Amino acid sequence: MDPFAILVPLALACAVLGTIMGNYRNASGTGLVLGLIFGPLGLIAMLAVDRRPQCPTCRARINEGGSRCAACRQPLVWDDSGPVTPEEADEVQAEELQAERQRILAEPTAAEKLGAAARSFLKK
Repeated sequence: MDPFAILVPLALACAVLGTIMGNYRNASGTGLVLGLIFGPLGLIAMLAVDRRPQCPTCRARINEGGSRCAACRQPLVWDDSGPVTPEEADEVQAEELQAERQRILAEPTAAEKLGAAARSFLKK
């Protein structure tokens, strides 16, 4: 019997199974590649891959968009980098507001701009 008649369907089956396994761990592309290239060994390696975000408090894996950690019941707020606690979200927001205030205070006012323009005009 031709070895490719066994290897090709096995590789395709492992690729499909790897994709399914990876889908639950936010790593479906990794599962596809591992299953396709390494076959059953790739499926075993896929058990170690988990790209789900971690709870910032207890480091348990959580599903995307969850409002609470299933392990420690900590409420979660999602930002661009992933889940954060509400306290951390408040701190980040306060830092952003402070940076915006500093930027606004550093800009010259309209009166200062007009005064500078008038002084330069009178010097001519």
